[in-house]
Amino acid sequence: MNITRRHILGMLAGTAAAIGVPAVWIYRMKTYSGPVSDHFDGTRFLDPDGSPPKSLGEVLRWQFGPDRKRQPWPAWVPSEHADTPPARVSGDKVRLSFVGHASWLIQASGLNILIDPVWSMRASPMARA
Repeated sequence: MNITRRHILGMLAGTAAAIGVPAVWIYRMKTYSGPVSDHFDGTRFLDPDGSPPKSLGEVLRWQFGPDRKRQPWPAWVPSEHADTPPARVSGDKVRLSFVGHASWLIQASGLNILIDPVWSMRASPMARA
């Protein structure tokens, strides 16, 4: 293939469009406009404690420095918000219990209904993935 001036100018124009169009779109994109709060001054988000962000060097020293004492990850930690639902709920009462991830237990009129969108060990279109 013979590279001509037309090919080079076409590639430059394509590159400019690929970079310029998203840049203009991002520049004109509507930003967050919510109520003023202790974390948002109407224009930008901020740390209410006034702590400046850490530099990359500070983060790396914290993560990999000699003072870093790594604790082993516990096998199990009891939750202070744990709830044990009753075996059945009767009458006109309804009880919702969060089981975990996306699973819920609905108890009403003596029925226990478990809602779980994934009924397998893995959520994948491939069996081994």
